[in-house]
Amino acid sequence: MSAAGSPTPSEEATLPDFRRFHGMLVGPAAAARCVRSFNGRILFMPTRHAGDPLMFSRYDYNARLTLLSYYLLVLWSLTGISSLAGCTDTIDAREVASDGKDELSTTDDEVAELALARAYIGARCGGAPRLVRRFHYHFRLAGIRVRMFHLATADELHLVEFFHLDWWFFVAQALAWGGMLAAVAATAVGAPL
Repeated sequence: MSAAGSPTPSEEATLPDFRRFHGMLVGPAAAARCVRSFNGRILFMPTRHAGDPLMFSRYDYNARLTLLSYYLLVLWSLTGISSLAGCTDTIDAREVASDGKDELSTTDDEVAELALARAYIGARCGGAPRLVRRFHYHFRLAGIRVRMFHLATADELHLVEFFHLDWWFFVAQALAWGGMLAAVAATAVGAPL
């Protein structure tokens, strides 16, 4: 840290850090750099509600992201296992130039999501949020598709995530958590696994 308490350049998260962080397969040091960078609002929103501006406040987790909450999400969602098994597609992961030239959206849904996210963040934080990074992943094993946007306002960096759960997500969750519960139960009663 610098004397003023702000991160020094070597302590700031880089695009490769964020790529691994959002890909849910990152070590603690890089994860800590990424977590520290989000000092604004954090929205995790299912795509089915992305078109309704009134739903944004419901998915606004205006609490600090921590390493513990990040790794719990990695475990619960099975996205880390998907990435570890090589079953995650990185569709997009890039910085956006300050002039917005790299801001090209790929679908009409994405254009709408980004516009509504900017309006929501702008109304709560003031100013016009600027897109600084964008990511898009398909966690095939976990059955989750996610688009993430890093929006900047004044001195804050906000994280906005829109996710879609494939039907497979619910099957994968049931199998994984059911298997873990069965193993715990078997261990508790002394049965062989």
